[in-house]
Amino acid sequence: MDPAIRESVLRSGAIPEGEYEFYITVLDAADRRTELASTGARCAYPRITWPEPPVLIRPLGSDPAQRCDQAILLQWQPPTPPSHPLAQLVLQVLSSPVNE
Repeated sequence: MDPAIRESVLRSGAIPEGEYEFYITVLDAADRRTELASTGARCAYPRITWPEPPVLIRPLGSDPAQRCDQAILLQWQPPTPPSHPLAQLVLQVLSSPVNE
């Protein structure tokens, strides 16, 4: 495995975008040397593509009418391409000083 990809997977927990070749070899658990099965020439060639995150369309960051002491309704466009039906998005709302 490419050390840069290995490091990226360990750091982020996800395979970087790109095209890959996957070969699978099943080894005997007792000695970890005896090959029990292999994909051989029948390997997979998947393309890993991560969807873009949702795009916030309201409120606009430059809108002075949005004050911290009022309720804010968040609206966003869904990710493209559409994510897997079981994908979960996490929304974090952070505060920052007024002039940042």
